[in-house]
Amino acid sequence: MSKKDLGLLILILVVGAVVTAINPRFLLPINLANTSNLIGLFGILS
Repeated sequence: MSKKDLGLLILILVVGAVVTAINPRFLLPINLANTSNLIGLFGILS
């Protein structure tokens, strides 16, 4: 894993931790499923 990839992973984890601290429902399975679906859709459309 390159430094760039590691940096992005750390950034994603930090943002996820902050959002979870603000809104504990962020890590509910239904929300994670919806978020995954949107990420996939945006990936296809871009």
